This record gives sequence, C-alpha cells and structure tokens, in this order.
Amino acid sequence: MTIRTSDTRKRTLTTGQVAARCEVSIGAVKKWIRRGKLRATKTPGGHFRVLADEFERFRAAYRFPPATPGPKRPAARGGGRAGRMAETAPTGPEPEWTPELAQAGDLVVRTVLRLLHARRAALERLDRPSGRLVIVAAAGDGDTGSWIGKAFPSNHGLTGRAVAERRLICSPDLLTDPTLMLPSGVVESLAGDDCRSAVAVPLMSGGEVLGGLFLGDLGGRVFQEAELGLLAGFADCAATALEQARLHAAALGRVRQLAGLVDVNRTLTGTLDPPRVAAAVLEAAQTLLPDCAGHLWELLPGEDELRLVGTRGLRVEPESPSPRRRLGEGLVGKAVLTRAPVLATEARQDSRAGYKEWLAAEDVVSAIALPLLHAGAVWGVLSLFTRARHEFLPDEVSLLESFAAQAAAAIANARLHAETVRGRRESEILAGLAHGIGASLDLDTVLQRVAEAARELCRADQSHIAVADPGEAGMEVRYWAGARSESWKFRIEPGRGIGGQVLTTGRPFRTDDYAADPRITRDYLGPALAEGVVSVLAVPIQIGGLLEGLL
Repeated sequence: MTIRTSDTRKRTLTTGQVAARCEVSIGAVKKWIRRGKLRATKTPGGHFRVLADEFERFRAAYRFPPATPGPKRPAARGGGRAGRMAETAPTGPEPEWTPELAQAGDLVVRTVLRLLHARRAALERLDRPSGRLVIVAAAGDGDTGSWIGKAFPSNHGLTGRAVAERRLICSPDLLTDPTLMLPSGVVESLAGDDCRSAVAVPLMSGGEVLGGLFLGDLGGRVFQEAELGLLAGFADCAATALEQARLHAAALGRVRQLAGLVDVNRTLTGTLDPPRVAAAVLEAAQTLLPDCAGHLWELLPGEDELRLVGTRGLRVEPESPSPRRRLGEGLVGKAVLTRAPVLATEARQDSRAGYKEWLAAEDVVSAIALPLLHAGAVWGVLSLFTRARHEFLPDEVSLLESFAAQAAAAIANARLHAETVRGRRESEILAGLAHGIGASLDLDTVLQRVAEAARELCRADQSHIAVADPGEAGMEVRYWAGARSESWKFRIEPGRGIGGQVLTTGRPFRTDDYAADPRITRDYLGPALAEGVVSVLAVPIQIGGLLEGLL
C-alpha cells in the first residue's frame, strides 16, 4: 500500500536498515513482508518502509537481539550463518506462535495494563511438548521486551502456580514469598523497579489451559476483589480471542498449504526429466515445510539399497555422509521397510537415526523420512530435516504423505519416460549397427563400430575389443572408443587382469572397484589408473562355441 501522510512524520527504516540490524539479506526482509510476518508500507516509488515501532515489535516477537552500539555490520550475503538465515524467515518464539497471534498477544498485555493500572504485564504460552511456559508478549515499564522468548518450567513462578492449580493467584511480595521459584533474571528485573506485588491468572479455553497472564505492580499494592473479578473476566475473553486467532491462523495456513500442494502438482507434472523432477520435489518440499533441508533417495527395481539423487538446503558436501543406504539403515531405510513415515523430533538422540556426526554438523534437530509409494511399489524416500525442534502433527504428516505420493508418481512417470527414450535409442543404435555391418565387409570397420555402439548402449565412458590371434593363447586390444590414449593397446594374457579372468573361465566378469578388487591381478593397473577407470564389465565374444574375442 502507499505510505500514509501521517506515517511520514514517524521514524521509518528501509529494508536495507532492517536487513543490517537482523544480519540477513534484503531479500529475506522482503520475504518476511510478503508473508505478513513484518508489516510495512510502500512509498509511491515502490520502496518498502518499516515503522520503527513495528520493527521493535517484530524484533522482540522473533527473538532478534536489540541493536548494539558500534559500527554497523553489513547485511549478509552468501554463505555462513547469516547467509543461511537470509534464506529462511523466522518462525517466531514457538512454531505455533504466528504473526497474527503475536499481534493479538501484544494487544492483550497492553489492554490489561490500562484496565488495571499496573506497571508490567506478560503473556505466557504453555508449550505442551516441553511442558514449559514461554513469554510471548510483554508490556509496561522497563525493558519488558527482554522478557520475550524466556522459557521456564510450568511449575515455576506465580504464573506457573496459577496454571498448575487452574485458578487466579495473588502475591503481595514476589521477592519474599518462599513458596515461589522465580525464573532466572526475573528477580533482578522486578527488584530493580520495586515491582513486587503481582497477580497471575490461567488462560483457558474449552477446559484446556493455553497459558497464563501475569500482572505486576509496586510493592504493597493489594488487588481488590472487584479488580480480580475484572481480571478473571478479561482472562476468559483474552483466552477466547487468542484461541480464535490461533484457529484462524491455522485455517489460513492450511489453505496456503493446500494451494501450495496444487502448485506442487502442477510443477511436478511439468517435466519428465529425472534430475529436474528430483530438484522440483526438493524445492516443493520447502514450500510445505519452510526452512527445511532435504535428501531425495531413489530405489531401483531389484536393488537392496537406496541411492542419493538430490539434495537441498545442506551446509556440507552434498553426498555426505554417504550416497547410498541399505534397506533398514537409518530413518530412510526404515521408511522403505515399514512403508510409512518415520519421525524423529530429536534426531540426534534417536537410536533409529544413523550418521550422528553428520546430523550435528548440519545442526539437524528434527527429521522425517517419507516413503515414495506409487502403484504398490516403493520408488524412493524423501527425507526432510529442520534445524529447530519441530513437532510433526498428524495433519502435517498427512499433508506430507499426499505430497510424497505426488512426488512418487512424478518420479515413476519420469523414469518410465527415460526408459522409453532409452529403449528407442537402443533400438536406433542396434539398427544402425546392423546396417553398418551389412554395408561393410571390412572387419576392422565393423569391430570399431561395435566398440562405439557398445559404449553408447551401456552409457560407458569407454569400450575396448580384443581379438584372438591364431595359434596364440592371449588376445590383443585393437579397437576402442572413448579412451584417452593408446595405453590400452596391449596383449591380454590368461589369468592376468579382468580380461585374463574371462579368457580362463569363459564367463563375464564385473567389478565396481578395479583398483581395490582382490580378484584382479595388478598387471594392467597402470593403464587403468591413467584412464581413471573405476567400474569394468568384460564379456566373451564367442562364435560357434569358440572364444574369438573380448568386449
């Protein structure tokens, strides 16, 4: 919207200034504005401006430290911690505490201060997974903004007692009450302002405790019955308002997720190239689970291990810790065997998760592995990681399962398309080879074409053909395709190297690691290393039951 005339008299910040204070990129700030996390106005020239008061509310709500005196630090670009923050928007003190709820909570504490003429007020939300109370809004004298984000056990403090006993509780002097255990830092803050007298009331909706409301004033104040009745009634209204705001935010989030799922489906069905499908799946996953990192694993028919085919949002090398996983190994391996999502809220402490050092290096806290199921088969696994503790709620898991099914269908279609294209190409190669053989009577020309066709059919880096000499025990390599030099032009003797194994047994021989395979002699290791050879397949060329060559 266009900036109002009244706003021009208030101090505003540019997106660059906000980025510098939060140590993120300007792009991240604009992302917060677009998502509604940070409210901003727009000048007639199209530039965003953030009111200083609004920035302070945002900074406090999302735990950004206050600016410190000294030289300004430039907005982060590229790698490092700040660079990674630039790619993600904050999620608030707790995952469920949305900008809408932050605004409602701020209104609650400011209203109760005016209503009962107290000095300080704080709204504390009960975080059920941890059982702790988290201060999510505060107002009044002093640096109440520093309270926001503080968490403590729900049995500590006056609010903790009010929540535990589900009733309003007063204390004429917090600092001398031996029955109270006050959170660290609160005692000094209250004593410094002589804010000793307090009252706390639980916030309840539908018989469920949502949190508590704390009100503090000068020592010696006694809250009257009428004031306490007013506070109790206000707490009921505030709890209802907060619950409605939460439900509204959840509904909006669900609508956004479903809309995102439609977009995801459109994206995944828009390409049949397997690498692009893998990249699209990982990118779309970040729409449904913001700020996550991910691995995409492929399971080929007949294989007993998963192969890593895509990564996103990682900090260390893409293929770390291992590009392959056995079925049953780690969360992804178990997801294949169970054909169901495998969740880990505390992944580094979960006995099912492997590669704990890698999880620590990536700062992974929570993880989920989703099997990619389509047409009754497992096509792979999508594993997602968060760097903040994340509770995967049933609705969210159901949504991610729907996404995984779409991803599996897209991967299946891409693989089928690739196999069709490959089959057509193989037919073309074989037809061309047959035509070339029929059109030439020169053996050298024919065998060279065979070497080239074999290389293309197998999608290999190079191929060689060795032929037998009459009366000789060995064979000589005479034809090749893709080799870097003529270092492969040598004789193959029985029992020496891979070719020697085929000469001796008359059967194909395969290795996935030429240099380390103990079955292979080292006679031809030099040329193999010079050519960068790793995997090799050698097959006999037989005519009329006689071994006439090697491929």
